[in-house]
Amino acid sequence: MITVGELTKVTSLFYFVPGVTSLFDYLFFGNTLGLNTFMGLIFIFIGSYFINFNPKNV
Repeated sequence: MITVGELTKVTSLFYFVPGVTSLFDYLFFGNTLGLNTFMGLIFIFIGSYFINFNPKNV
């Protein structure tokens, strides 16, 4: 993706790392997830969708 020139799409995927880490923490270690975590995950998914959505392909 970087060689094609879609650097913004690549960097948007890095925002998933803390969210996925917190989900793994919940699933594997049983730590609780707060409201802030869920709200952050929702904002990350919505923002990533808008960055990676291409209306030309629809």
